[in-house]
Amino acid sequence: MTARTSILKGALSLWLALIALSLFAGAVRADDVKFEAVLIWGTNDEKSPDPSHKPVSEAVAKKLKDFKWSHYFEVARKNVSVSKDEKRVQMSKDCTIVIKLLENNRVEVTLIGKGKTVGTMKKEMKKGSCLVTGGNSSNSTGWFIIIKQTD
Repeated sequence: MTARTSILKGALSLWLALIALSLFAGAVRADDVKFEAVLIWGTNDEKSPDPSHKPVSEAVAKKLKDFKWSHYFEVARKNVSVSKDEKRVQMSKDCTIVIKLLENNRVEVTLIGKGKTVGTMKKEMKKGSCLVTGGNSSNSTGWFIIIKQTD
């Protein structure tokens, strides 16, 4: 074997190893799906009793216009990265969500309020799509979770 052949074999081996590594790294990243989860409280009161709550944007208010409340406040916003295992996210003291990736771009979201499962929803999700779900709360108010796929 000549020195030139040895160098070519070494370069080819290194090149193949780099290709395999980049394919593997891409496959790992492709499994992670990023979401933004927003906890919203609906009420007919003009102000929230919690000063840390801020009114939702006009775009979000439009999405919620068909519900019975006249004012909506953002309670919490979290960015979530979900891989093959389900992801449990504490949105507030009383609200937890569990996001699980299913086959064919489907997502399962389970809502947990005060330690009890409130409901589970499944939906096909793609980048930019939203899932909106929620439930009633005390004092004729309600809460919503909006989950948006960000990548």
